[in-house]
Amino acid sequence: MRTIAIGALVLFAVSGAAGGVSPHGLITGNAVRVRSGPHKSFREMCELDKGTVVTILGVSDNGKWLRIAAPEDGNVWIFGKYVDVAGGRGVVNGDRVRVRIRPNGKGEVVNKLNHGAAVKIKGRKEGWLRIVPPKNTVAWVSAGDVQRMTAGEFRALTEQEATEAARKARQEAKADRRRREARMVAKADELLVAELDKELADRSLAEPLCSYQNAQKQVKDAELLRSVERRIALILAMQDVQSALAKKTAPRPLPKIDFSRVVAGLNVQKPVGEHLLAAHRRAEQVAEQARQGAARRQGAENEFEGWLTYLDPALKRTGATYKITKARRVLALVKSGRVNLASFVGMRVQIVGTSSGHVRLSPGADEIGIVDVAHLRPAFE
Repeated sequence: MRTIAIGALVLFAVSGAAGGVSPHGLITGNAVRVRSGPHKSFREMCELDKGTVVTILGVSDNGKWLRIAAPEDGNVWIFGKYVDVAGGRGVVNGDRVRVRIRPNGKGEVVNKLNHGAAVKIKGRKEGWLRIVPPKNTVAWVSAGDVQRMTAGEFRALTEQEATEAARKARQEAKADRRRREARMVAKADELLVAELDKELADRSLAEPLCSYQNAQKQVKDAELLRSVERRIALILAMQDVQSALAKKTAPRPLPKIDFSRVVAGLNVQKPVGEHLLAAHRRAEQVAEQARQGAARRQGAENEFEGWLTYLDPALKRTGATYKITKARRVLALVKSGRVNLASFVGMRVQIVGTSSGHVRLSPGADEIGIVDVAHLRPAFE
């Protein structure tokens, strides 16, 4: 086993850093080898790229080699027998356990660890564990491949790296946010597509609408937000047509949107825009038919038979003057400009007239019709 001839190290003094020299250097060569000792005969731990910053801990006797803090990706090994492993980490269970440059007993020793030392595991091979080089692991590079840095140079480089790291972090955060937003909208899209392939009357649009509205509150990307808003407008238009058809009322005008653009990117089998326009026209027709039917019913003559009595004073506001009852139930409120109703008060009569309105006699009660009497005659048993 080769031993590392460290010799007398010339360590950097604290006063040196204060005088402008920093304990850092910049790798100037390409694929510079980091070795386990200050000579080319020592095994290679890893390679460093040009521009890599290293922390210099000392120099060799001849000044040709620099001892540096071992890089994190340095290739060092520890025998697995002496490590209790849990996941990707381990704890040394022996004393003065050797850390070697190779996964065998012949690799140079670059560190020794005592009981309780924590190690981060990067790989395994034949009973050995590849670990991140622990603190104080021996590592050397050729001095000719390192440019020493002043404290100012290192500080400027550190600030530059921090700025770049912050920029990348912002970019990654933005990209991550956009991925989350895209997943959120994609989930809402799935809910919408499942409903769009159904007939309009069978669609349940509350869940996709809620999903899009939640996305609308959180999405920051302008283009994605416009897509969400267009689909919300589509759903609201469909819900309005659904409601109008169910209630037989006139639907609101459809929003001026390009339906093909609204469903772009969605795997929809039906032409959504054409179907919605057709349903809107059908809702308008149904509403018109309902309106005409109501008008016909409003003008139709109604026939009642019961007892004619005076109207309660509190109900004079309805415009009626009398009421017709049967078995203590009010059938209708009545009035007339053509028939003298007063002469029939207290009698059982038959009346014929047209509806002129409705009123509730008490909260929660059914509506009672107001009838304009055209004909009246006594009713006999």
